[in-house]
Amino acid sequence: MPIVPSSDMDALNFFEIHWPVWQNNAVALGVPAALAQLIKNNTMTARGAFTTKQNALAAARAATLTWQSAMSLLRSAGSNGLAAIKATADAAPNPDTIYALAQIPPPAPATPLPAPGTPLDFSVSVLPTGALGLKWKMPGAQSGNTFY
Repeated sequence: MPIVPSSDMDALNFFEIHWPVWQNNAVALGVPAALAQLIKNNTMTARGAFTTKQNALAAARAATLTWQSAMSLLRSAGSNGLAAIKATADAAPNPDTIYALAQIPPPAPATPLPAPGTPLDFSVSVLPTGALGLKWKMPGAQSGNTFY
């Protein structure tokens, strides 16, 4: 089993605990003074780099929240703008000119959904409230929910 832990954080903690002992007892331990100083300096540099990394991660999280908040406000304002354009186009004699001016496509014409297929695996159950529960599977069901 290695003396120095394999994880970076555990290794950093190990050297933070040991460098003062090694530096204060360098002669007795046979550690050259320059090497003890180098271990101390590298330990402090690693701790500083870790702190910088943690601060950068915190700043990134804060920046992400700021960006998400800004995007939420933009989407809300943008949706209101699109609603105003649609209302103007709906009231215009030629709605396509409004959409062209706004550089957005006109809404696609509404089309009805096709009739549902024949249900499979139909079952009926009595719910605890006394109501009837109906369940079935639809062949080739469309994505999303279909209500009847």
